[in-house]
Amino acid sequence: MSIDTDVSQLLNQRIMTAQRMVSPQAVRMIEQFGVSGMSTDESEHEAAKGDPTYFVLNKTWRANRVTIFFRLLDSLYLHMRYSNEWTRSQGAWPRFRAVSLRDSVSVPTPGLPRNCYDDGWFRTKNDFHLRNLGFNQKLKCFDLSIDERLIK
Repeated sequence: MSIDTDVSQLLNQRIMTAQRMVSPQAVRMIEQFGVSGMSTDESEHEAAKGDPTYFVLNKTWRANRVTIFFRLLDSLYLHMRYSNEWTRSQGAWPRFRAVSLRDSVSVPTPGLPRNCYDDGWFRTKNDFHLRNLGFNQKLKCFDLSIDERLIK
C-alpha cells in the first residue's frame, strides 16, 4: 500500500468513527484537516522478518490536543471494529504505530482555526507566514472534546 493510500484510509476511518460516535462538528473538523493533516509513518523493517513497526512522524505545527483527539478516535475505531470480544472482523489487522521522535517535514494544513495549531509553532510565524497559512482570526475554534462515557 502506498503512503497516500494509508493516509487516506486513516482519514476515512477517523471520519467514520466521528460520524458514529462523536459529533457532526468532529466530522467537519477532520474533513477540514484532510489528508495533509493526518500523520504519516515510516517503517523500520530492515531484516524483513516478523511484523514491521511503523513510527508516526510528529507534526510540529499541529496542536497536541488535536493529536490526542485523533488518537482517541483511533482507539474508538478499534473498539468499534473489535468490540465483539476481539473477534476478528473483515480486513487486515491494523498495523502497530509507535510514536516517533522524528518530525514530519510536511507543510501545515491551511485555513484551520487557531486552536488547531501548536502555540509554540504559531508564535514563531510572522504576518507573511500567517497570511500564507490562510489563518483567519474570525474562524470559530473546534470543540476537541469527546464524551467521557466513550473513553471509559
